[in-house]
Amino acid sequence: MAHAIPHGAGRTGPGGGGATPGHADGQGAGLGTPGGNGNGGGGLGTGDGNGQAARAGTSGPGGSSADLFRIIRRKIEEAKLYPDSARRSGLQGTVEMVFRIGPDGSPQGLEVVRSSGHAELDRVSLETIRRAAPYPAVQGRIRIPLSYRLD
Repeated sequence: MAHAIPHGAGRTGPGGGGATPGHADGQGAGLGTPGGNGNGGGGLGTGDGNGQAARAGTSGPGGSSADLFRIIRRKIEEAKLYPDSARRSGLQGTVEMVFRIGPDGSPQGLEVVRSSGHAELDRVSLETIRRAAPYPAVQGRIRIPLSYRLD
């Protein structure tokens, strides 16, 4: 279940507090869901940027918040790539991203709020969020870690 958090809270909810190990063979948590692209994952939360969190489980135009968060996580996981060049170089890390979803389902105000320490992983994470669009409408900002592991 996705947990809503205030923007800037520095956590992703119970069980999602950072990277969950994944495996290079495609097994692992991958953004809190089974499977993945050899990447670990974590939680996802929203807030309005003013310390007000959206409530998981509340109804919206497209269903409950928890359902919408699952859809967003799945779309991102399906779009996520772990570049061969990064694998060959042994690059690993977690990139924490924040964005809003625009009226057309596109990511708006997309930014890296915590770098992996590797420009290539940070860049590919930005591309992943853009590639996974369109997203369902969700109020507030979405904060999500994307993890890359060579386990």
